[in-house]
Amino acid sequence: MKVAALINQLPGEVYRPETSPVLQQAAVEAFFADVRAMIEFLGIRPAKSGDFSAVDLVPGWTRSTDAARDARLNRYWLIASRHLMHFSKKRTRSDEGPAENIPVEREDLEKIADGVLDLWDEYATAANDGLCPARKDLLRF
Repeated sequence: MKVAALINQLPGEVYRPETSPVLQQAAVEAFFADVRAMIEFLGIRPAKSGDFSAVDLVPGWTRSTDAARDARLNRYWLIASRHLMHFSKKRTRSDEGPAENIPVEREDLEKIADGVLDLWDEYATAANDGLCPARKDLLRF
């Protein structure tokens, strides 16, 4: 899936010395959009109605039970959501106090990528073993 490849590669691309600040910002936003979509696809957060989910492509797939991992991925979904919503109360100063710091250092992005891709790898293995042939083309997006 191209989204998994982007999640894997974007942290390094963001911090290449020759990347302009505008492209850095665009790459960070693309990273968080992909992270959020992948977490929803893998069933950590509910997907929007009409969007494909992991079980649509591999019927009966369930992720392994890991409460700590699920909590981390839920936190990553919140971080991604807050980063993408520039005018949310969590991003701007308000009566609630100072703005929340959204982690965007390379190490932060790599940690988020690793967490999401660990679950993706689990799913990809199941998909290779049991994906409905008519749906294999959907993993190319």
